[in-house]
Amino acid sequence: LVKEIRAVGKLDYNESRVEYITARVAGRADRLYVDFTGVDVKKGDHLVELYSPNLLVAQNELLMALAAAHRLQSTTRPVDDQFTRTNLKAVREKLLRLGILPEQIEQIEKTRQARTHLTIFAPLAGTVIEKQVRVGQYVEEGDLLYRIAELDPIWLYLDIYEYDIGWIEYGQSVKVALEAFPGEVFHGVVTFIDPFLEDKTRAVKVRVNLKNPDRRLKPAMYASTTIRVPLRSDGTPQPTGYAGKYSCPMHPEVVRDNEGNCPV
Repeated sequence: LVKEIRAVGKLDYNESRVEYITARVAGRADRLYVDFTGVDVKKGDHLVELYSPNLLVAQNELLMALAAAHRLQSTTRPVDDQFTRTNLKAVREKLLRLGILPEQIEQIEKTRQARTHLTIFAPLAGTVIEKQVRVGQYVEEGDLLYRIAELDPIWLYLDIYEYDIGWIEYGQSVKVALEAFPGEVFHGVVTFIDPFLEDKTRAVKVRVNLKNPDRRLKPAMYASTTIRVPLRSDGTPQPTGYAGKYSCPMHPEVVRDNEGNCPV
């Protein structure tokens, strides 16, 4: 026997797979590699080139520190040598904070030439869901440039009413039907149950992870679902096997018997 629970919900972005791309330095956007929303990008793809006077100043500081270190190679003054090494390390860390990649710093040190532009790269593979920069626009440090979301997996938020919440457990299988794809059934897994009840709706939000390798499922789509809870002979729900196990908060599909580092 099974207890069948029906619920409706809405698809949403996977919060752990959304990145905000901001300007780490003030400057001017001279070139956009991604100039409209909806573009799919890979990790490491070029997004935008910024011209920044502050960046030039920081690179010149690096070149000066390198020159000082080179001059001290033929001397035996340990105090000055220690100061020069500390200064060089500080300048490199400053460039890293400004968004320069380690390999770019190595190239600057090798060629002894400062770069006039800072290229910002995509930190993850996904879809550009927001774009706040245009060619020629001046941006300040911290301004939002892009928002990128990975749509696989995608999240489904269900409203489970108070009288049904006792039947919902982690790891339960969920059958999902979408108006956009009549006749098709998608399968997800319960990965999170909100610890509080919404007073107005008398419902608890339950999150379901759905695989979305072909990106057919879109955020904000409505879904109707069925959760079939197998029953034991005494009428209580059968355990899902998740009790006492550990799951990763960022990757809830990863479940282990013992605590430790997430392999993802």
